[in-house]
Amino acid sequence: MGIHDEPELLTVAQAANLLQVSERTIHRHIAAGSLPAHKFFGQWRIPRSAIERGIESALSGSEER
Repeated sequence: MGIHDEPELLTVAQAANLLQVSERTIHRHIAAGSLPAHKFFGQWRIPRSAIERGIESALSGSEER
């Protein structure tokens, strides 16, 4: 699957799967404001770029330890 085939907006389940955490964890981060998300027709969508930035930030932070 090429980069253009990947969705720009992820469901809660897709984001949880990508990060290997529970859907509840994703919902908690959305509620806390630490994970940007948008609600469309009653369902949350998370920008893939927000997930990627979070991963990059976590990786760069772990290198400093």
